[in-house]
Amino acid sequence: MTDYQVMSDKAIYTVSEDIEAMLACLYLLHDEDDFLALNLYSKAQIEDWKKRYRFLFETFHAVKDLTNISILDFLLDSISEELSLDSIQSSIARLNKGERIYRLIDWPYDCGIASETILKALSDDGILNSLFFTVQESCSNFLGFSCFLRENDRYLNEFFDLSRELINDALREKLVSSEKQFWDFKNNLIQDLQNESPFEVSQRMMGKKFKNVGPYDHYYFVPTLLLFRKCVRLFYNDGTSNNKQILIYNISQPQFSTISLLPVLKIISDETRYQILKLLQHTSPLNSKELSRELQLAPSTVSHHISLLKDVGLINEEPVKNSKYYSISETKMKEVLKKLLEDFSIDL
Repeated sequence: MTDYQVMSDKAIYTVSEDIEAMLACLYLLHDEDDFLALNLYSKAQIEDWKKRYRFLFETFHAVKDLTNISILDFLLDSISEELSLDSIQSSIARLNKGERIYRLIDWPYDCGIASETILKALSDDGILNSLFFTVQESCSNFLGFSCFLRENDRYLNEFFDLSRELINDALREKLVSSEKQFWDFKNNLIQDLQNESPFEVSQRMMGKKFKNVGPYDHYYFVPTLLLFRKCVRLFYNDGTSNNKQILIYNISQPQFSTISLLPVLKIISDETRYQILKLLQHTSPLNSKELSRELQLAPSTVSHHISLLKDVGLINEEPVKNSKYYSISETKMKEVLKKLLEDFSIDL
């Protein structure tokens, strides 16, 4: 199932099974149990992939908190009507290895790491050690970090080979059977764009005001069934020529239920995380360094709490150059409050 439609002079709607395959691969790497619950692939099939792509699985889990979903950033270089896994992989292969790895890792704020340094680390053990020291709060596995850098070609080859295998009859049938969901998303987008700019529509979808504002030559809206988050926004730094924004939006997430509410309440019940949410509500967006200063906490402590808040969707993350800024997810907070009012039959 593929669809590519220009909605206005700047807004483009697109559905791609190749993007779905990349998202499926990330979903499997991040959370095997939830991925298995999708009932698209058998347990035996997943076990077979884990054996044949052992390097990919073990390396990813070693650097999971460093690389996260950064590989999606390369969609910015290749998204088009002719997009394919081959074209995405080729666009990555054309990059200097230092630049490629730089974009694949969420480097700590103000660390001063440059792509040239990464390139030297591929053959210089001393520089590799210093790079690991820079990221060790997010990655404690030196061998995994070393493999991710020095065997990056193999890592990417296995990622795209597995993505290709994930495109099977079950996935295609799932896409076809969900046509109404895609159609509803498209129709709503058409209506929204009649009254709002693509930028305004994007902000409302994500439930936040963006720190990065472009300007963007094109806005791509990509509905999906296989993103393990509600939505993701990709973009180049402000001021980049031929800038673009890609918003990937999960249209398959079920209605917010009491069962899904409980983990959120558990996360909020911690005093530090509650204070982070209050601070972000009144002064966001803030980066981790600013949060550490305001709360008088160690950066590693803040990073731990931020990770937990992100996992349940209570905060948004937005990269700005070498820093990540956080803001409260108004959409998620409204879901939580609405569900509490419903469950306790309270009418305000």
